[in-house]
Amino acid sequence: MKVTDYQKALEDVSPEEWMEYKAKVRVYSKSRGAVDPDDISSAAVTKTLSGERPWKFQTVKLEAHLIQTAKSLISSERMSQAVRVGSVPELTKRLEERRDFNHETLNRAFERRDQFRTLKSYDAANGDTLAELYLKILEAVLKRGCKSQKEIAVYWEIPESTFFDRKERMLSVLLSNETQTVENKGEGSNNV
Repeated sequence: MKVTDYQKALEDVSPEEWMEYKAKVRVYSKSRGAVDPDDISSAAVTKTLSGERPWKFQTVKLEAHLIQTAKSLISSERMSQAVRVGSVPELTKRLEERRDFNHETLNRAFERRDQFRTLKSYDAANGDTLAELYLKILEAVLKRGCKSQKEIAVYWEIPESTFFDRKERMLSVLLSNETQTVENKGEGSNNV
C-alpha cells in the first residue's frame, strides 16, 4: 500500500472514529503514565504514514493498527523513561539474576523436584510416604507432647532404632545439599 493509499484510508475515518481512537489512546496512556497522549496519537499516525509501522489493511482495521502502534510507542517511551531515571543498575541486576538462573537455579529446581518425589515415595517398611511420616512426627510432638525419640517410638509402638532410621531418612530428604554438610548433631541423643 502506498502512502497516498494510507492517506486516503485516514481521510475516510469519520470524526467520531477519530475521537474514539484518541479517547482509547488517552485512557491507555494515562494507565501507563505516558506523558502526552495526543503526541502519541499523532506519532502513531505519522509512523503509519511513513511506513515505519506498516498497516496490514487486509487483516487489521486501521483503528486497531493505530491503537497497537500507540501502545507500542507508550511502552517504548516508558522503557526510555526508566533508563533516563537511572534504573539501569536495577535492569542490569535483573539481567545478572537471569544469567544465574540457567546454572544454579535450574539445578536447585531439579533437586527440589527430586526431594518432592522422594517425599512422595513409598516407605515399604511402614506403608507410609515420607510426607506422612513427617506429619506423624508432628502429631506426636504437637498433639501428644512427645519430647524425645523414645517417647515418639513408644507412641508409635515401634522400636526406638526403627524410629531413628525413619527420622534420618526423612531428614536427609528434607535438608538441602547445603545443610547436609553440617555435622549431624545428636545422633546418640534422645532429642528429636
